[in-house]
Amino acid sequence: MLDIVLTIFAVIALGWLARHFGILAQGSQKPLNDYIYYVSMPALILVRLMATKIGGEQVALLMANALPVLAMVALVLALARLKILQPKLAGALLITSFFGNIIFMGFPAVQLRFGPAALGDAAIITFIVNFLIFTLGLASLGFISGKSWFKFAQEKLARNTIIASCIIGAAVSLAGLVPPAWLSGLLDFVGSTTSPLALFSMGVFLYGQPLGSRSKEVALLAIFKLAIFPLLVVVSLLIFGLRGTPAGISFMEALMPLAVTNFIIAEKFDLDGELVAEAIVTTTLLSIPLILGFDSIYAIIFGA
Repeated sequence: MLDIVLTIFAVIALGWLARHFGILAQGSQKPLNDYIYYVSMPALILVRLMATKIGGEQVALLMANALPVLAMVALVLALARLKILQPKLAGALLITSFFGNIIFMGFPAVQLRFGPAALGDAAIITFIVNFLIFTLGLASLGFISGKSWFKFAQEKLARNTIIASCIIGAAVSLAGLVPPAWLSGLLDFVGSTTSPLALFSMGVFLYGQPLGSRSKEVALLAIFKLAIFPLLVVVSLLIFGLRGTPAGISFMEALMPLAVTNFIIAEKFDLDGELVAEAIVTTTLLSIPLILGFDSIYAIIFGA
């Protein structure tokens, strides 16, 4: 895992250095993120899903990753309802507790650890988490914050090519269709740019972000995302009897830190974007030992 961690954070460091030395300006990550989210990532998901035979194990994988999300939403809503958490903090916790960097950092980590073929299962996890955050998640967020969520959710779903590519790829796979070689080659070529660009963009975003000014609140967000949520995922995987590579992919994705998308949603709903930005930096740094120790942690939990 050391080589994987060094590769991931070396590319992130390149993005950070590009900002530090003025090669890229503030906000330069936005066009990169748009390309990744709307073009290269959907291409990657589409080509991997079309090559994946979807059966009972994939359905179990989807359900096993949906259950922890539902449990986390219920937990945060209960804390807000009982007034244990203030609305802004509860809202920030809702969008950070389970929605991590499963695309920009998760896909590269999964690809490096389990191989390109594993991205089919990673795409299924991406689909259910994205779908739930932009439907149930934003509905719950609207309930907590008292802000309108329907238009924002509708717009995000309509433009969410990640979800569209998951649906199309799964439909092609289930129908047993074989896409033309030129199309698969094109999608694979475009999709191959995702991992390095996503990590580089992450480094560009992290430059100049605050660290250490909101330690208690950031610690709460980090504990929920990097400890409580992965624990819920493990319990769910055991309930559905998943082991081996599918369980490993699910657990690795659950350990991913927060992403730029968390900050965007926080800004849209006036949920203390500065807190979320600091939590992104903190959880990214904390993810280093978690990824390094992934194989050992997984072996202890699943006995493999």
